[in-house]
Amino acid sequence: MGVPIPQPASASVDSASGAQVIKGSLLFNGSNQYLSRNFGTGGDRRRWTWSAWVKRHTFGASNYGLFSYDPGGNGSFIRFSDDGGGDTLRWFSDYNSRSLVTEGQFRDPSSWYHIVIAVDTSNGSDTPGGAASLNERDRVKRYINGVLQVNNASATFPDKNENQDLNQSGNHSLGRIQASNYGPVSMSNVYFISGRQLEPEEFGFTDPLTGIWRPKKFNIRDENNPNDGSTWSNGVTLGAGSFLEPASKAFDGNLLTSAAPYDTSGGGGANPSITCSFTSFGGIPFKRSVRVFRSNGQANNHTISFNGGTPVNHPWFQWFTVATGPGTLNSLQSVNNNSSNTTGIAAIEVDGYVLIDGTVNNSFYLPMENQDDFEKDKSGNGNDWTKNNFSGTETDPDVLKDSPSGAAFSGAPTSGITTTSSAPSNYCTWNPFNRTSTAITVSEGNLKAQLGSTGHVMITGTMSMPKGSGKYYWEIVTAGWNTGNQGPVIGVVGDTHKIADQAGGSPSILYRAEGVIYVDGSSAVSGQTTFTTNDVIGVALNLDDNTITWYKNGSQLYQYTSVSSSVNSWLPAWKDSDSGGNAVANWGQKPFKYAPPEGFKSVSSSGTKPETVISDPSIYVGVTTYQGVAGGRQQDETLSFTPDLVWVKNRSTGEDSKIYDTVRGKSGDNFENIESNTTASSQGESGAIQEMLPGGFYATGGGHVNSAGVPFVAYMWRAGGGNTLGSSGNEFWVDGKNYASAAAAGLDDGSITPSAASVGTKQGFSIIKWLGVNNATPQTISHGLTNQTPRFILIKNMDQTYNWFCYHAGVDDTAPEDYYLRLNTNDSRADSDAAWNDTAPTTTVVSLNNDGSVQRLNDDFIMYCWADVPGLQKFGRYKTNGDGSGGGSEDGPYVELGFRPAMILFKGSSYGSDWTWIDDRRCRVNYNDVAYRANYQYGDLGNTRGGVGSSSQPENYAVDFLSNGFKIRASAGSLNYQTTNTVTYAAWAKSPFSDLYGGGANAR
Repeated sequence: MGVPIPQPASASVDSASGAQVIKGSLLFNGSNQYLSRNFGTGGDRRRWTWSAWVKRHTFGASNYGLFSYDPGGNGSFIRFSDDGGGDTLRWFSDYNSRSLVTEGQFRDPSSWYHIVIAVDTSNGSDTPGGAASLNERDRVKRYINGVLQVNNASATFPDKNENQDLNQSGNHSLGRIQASNYGPVSMSNVYFISGRQLEPEEFGFTDPLTGIWRPKKFNIRDENNPNDGSTWSNGVTLGAGSFLEPASKAFDGNLLTSAAPYDTSGGGGANPSITCSFTSFGGIPFKRSVRVFRSNGQANNHTISFNGGTPVNHPWFQWFTVATGPGTLNSLQSVNNNSSNTTGIAAIEVDGYVLIDGTVNNSFYLPMENQDDFEKDKSGNGNDWTKNNFSGTETDPDVLKDSPSGAAFSGAPTSGITTTSSAPSNYCTWNPFNRTSTAITVSEGNLKAQLGSTGHVMITGTMSMPKGSGKYYWEIVTAGWNTGNQGPVIGVVGDTHKIADQAGGSPSILYRAEGVIYVDGSSAVSGQTTFTTNDVIGVALNLDDNTITWYKNGSQLYQYTSVSSSVNSWLPAWKDSDSGGNAVANWGQKPFKYAPPEGFKSVSSSGTKPETVISDPSIYVGVTTYQGVAGGRQQDETLSFTPDLVWVKNRSTGEDSKIYDTVRGKSGDNFENIESNTTASSQGESGAIQEMLPGGFYATGGGHVNSAGVPFVAYMWRAGGGNTLGSSGNEFWVDGKNYASAAAAGLDDGSITPSAASVGTKQGFSIIKWLGVNNATPQTISHGLTNQTPRFILIKNMDQTYNWFCYHAGVDDTAPEDYYLRLNTNDSRADSDAAWNDTAPTTTVVSLNNDGSVQRLNDDFIMYCWADVPGLQKFGRYKTNGDGSGGGSEDGPYVELGFRPAMILFKGSSYGSDWTWIDDRRCRVNYNDVAYRANYQYGDLGNTRGGVGSSSQPENYAVDFLSNGFKIRASAGSLNYQTTNTVTYAAWAKSPFSDLYGGGANAR
């Protein structure tokens, strides 16, 4: 670490994108803290927008308030809710009991959600109580990270033009609803726009460099809401006669009512007219436009004039622009030129705001960035709030450096941190999803972990520190434990550590209060200085030199100098056994009590990023879903590469999974396919892929990959590029360059010479083809991944009906090379040297023995090799803890990946288990339970949340995709069968948790 971070254009506050650096956030404790404000006068109750960046801290079957009309009773609110299985987002209006609950559940503790609730009840048809049409759904729109949310089946929409409780006169709260349900969240950049329904793009944008949703400055001071309490209807006059509908109907915000004069039948004029004058109010300045809505009279031959100008035709039942700005609105006159019937004005809109009698502009903007004024409105409207039960100080503030925007860029980063100099970033907290048991609870923004019963339990932080380089510092204060006992332990555990291991487990390096250092579960050093309750324990992990040092109240306790360099990454950890024992941590989001060692960084997204990381995985890997067409292109514009490997499955029927690649190329007009669920040889067939294209491929219709109207899923990878037309010329592509031979491509390290290859060294993926030689003796073959060791390998004999063989580094703790898995079966791992000769892959070659599935004279073979790459892909294992009780919300294993996954292939290796694909395209919400089994023909399993196939036991496939990994929510089946079994996974990223620019993946 300590290298200058390049500044992307999108990270600049002054860039065209409007990207915003947010300096911090306000922590609500969830027990009694909230902000309150009495809206003395109401605003527009039909149209408003609420936007906020929120980081969640507590989860489960409770209601956690965000924003509410809070009269002391039920009220109306926005909350994280116990509805729909818990952790959904709910909008509720006590007015006629309208309620919308999201289909998805939001329970990611590691990153930020951008929430936008946008209301305009004038949208849609005017038939109340009917089924919700598309426009009726537009009356209340809820977005998470820029994505419009799907409602669950119990949705009840407001009637057209229905008033809502929020934004009326009375008490409103932030961080509390119903006078009692508090929100344990961090919140930042809170906007309320009274009078307009806005899109999320006003407050955020998709970064073109990384694909993540980021904050954008909304210039609320440029908004021009003219409602200032005036009674606009006082300026309405008629050409003749009297009012059929009173003047106030033009200024009640309801598009279905109008101020209207009588026609001749009621004593009115021959050409009824109505004039709205604003001169007594000094005119109304506007910047952009003035629009008028007419709902009375007849469809044709009505005119409207602006400021006494030339009348123009005025259409019926639609907004009509009468002037563009800048300018001043002095008067509007509507005339019915049909000599019969009436005319009218239903509503007038100035710069997007409907004029409503007696209402005011309740808009506000709370950045929540500074301890001194987090309750102060920065919109210029003076709508300040009141603090309730906040007592932060300079050294223990309510406003933390935790920020959703990523790092601020102002040149090269500093060499380290001091007690007060941590930069805004997304910070580590205790992880409620990676704890030994629910006996540990978290609070205070997940900075405090506490043991509720006696027993050896552990919890880790949400962020890992990658091997290779980097210096990290954090502090922990423990209390509540029995000082007569051995005391708690503080330190780090490796990313493969089993959290259920009460003995400490491996890999781990932990300092116990009694002065003993434990390494991998065993005592390694004893007789060191002790610590006790309320001591400040500093931890300094130096991965430049592979040391870890503990400090007590600023003085060094001990330095351990043999931190393993083979561990992929390390997580902060605390373990205790005394009921009431607790640990309050600070990873830099608050001022440190003692100055860290020189050059050390905080544990945050900007501090823990790997030296090299793939900031945008969509240039190398991705998943897409599509409907087949009768021959044509299937391209996904969100993917920025032309694939070298495509794995396709018909989602609705029992057809084989098809695998195509540019190395085997074509047989005739079509790329050859092999099937993951059979032993069939490689072959060409009609209706297959004929060309690889950016983001997809071209395929004829009627086959297994593009049948008209059939739903498909496709997993795609880029290797070395090239050969997109599938020539059979045995080409050697490495990082986009074609070489004349294997030797020229650097693929001659093994005893077997490849006959074709496609290698992407940056993304750690290669495709190797070879012709088998004498299998009487073990052989080796180059994999091409320079200085990388493959952790996941698939091999198929292209000419014979032999099994697929798979090497996976996660099948065994110490000797995975002794075992193989078979992709086309659900068998557990097999112990045999016939596959890999009991020899692990190296940074240059893969070892092959005499089984015909990997080596046979004169047979062609194809091999797919993947290595771990930070921010892009990871291959590992976890231990199951299933109890068979059901799925969807189980406390299953948590796996830290260092990225938000796009797709994961699971396989139970210690027991008979299917190869299970789960991805974020077939099911776009948590929990994700739409799966398909690569070793069977069946289509999707799970059809309630995006699946199109069987609904057979979807709870057995429940998993949450998170910003930093995944959490198993199944309690049985392929993902979590019984206890202490091993499941391997192969995971590919949507977004890295920490990218090159100090930001990272959005919460899901």
